[in-house]
Amino acid sequence: MPVCLCPSNPRPSLFYDRSSAPCRVLVLERLTDPDIHLILTRAIARAKETEDVTHTTPAVLEHIVNLSLGDARTALSLLELVLKASSTASEASILATLKRTTISRLTPYLHWVLPF
Repeated sequence: MPVCLCPSNPRPSLFYDRSSAPCRVLVLERLTDPDIHLILTRAIARAKETEDVTHTTPAVLEHIVNLSLGDARTALSLLELVLKASSTASEASILATLKRTTISRLTPYLHWVLPF
C-alpha cells in the first residue's frame, strides 16, 4: 500500500484526496529539543575529523536547536552553515546569519508558529 507523506503542513488531510487512492496518511511529529541536540552532537563529532568546529559553541548549538523547530534536516543544514563560516566570523554574526536564513525559509509559514 502506498504511503503519502505531507511535510510542512499541520493538517496533511487537506492535501490528500482519499477517494483517489487507498493509502494511509502518516503524520510525522516534531523531534524534541534533546533529540535535535543529540543529532547535532553526533554530527559535530563526525565533522571534527575533517572540519573546523570552533564555531560550534553551546550558544550557537542552542540557537540551532531553537530555530530548527524539531526538524533535523533544518538543524543539520544550519550546522553546515556554521561549519562553513569563516574562521574570522564572530559568534554574533553567525547567530544573525542563522536567524536570517531560517526566517527566509519560514516566511510562507509564519502564520503557523514563530519560534522567537
